[in-house]
Amino acid sequence: MEQPDKMILLAARDDGLLITIDGVSHLKEMSVERYFELARQCQEAGLLLMRRQNRGRSSKSDNAQS
Repeated sequence: MEQPDKMILLAARDDGLLITIDGVSHLKEMSVERYFELARQCQEAGLLLMRRQNRGRSSKSDNAQS
């Protein structure tokens, strides 16, 4: 039997990240440097995802025109 996915919530705070997994909260304290590094990594991942989605839309429209 397949187990359901866990419900995960991330909340940015001024002292770190509040991570809640299935209703259980954990605070991950971070230095300013680590916080900004995490933000940079999230931004890079978001940009890569956006590029992939745009490429997918572009190739679908190219196929429809052929």
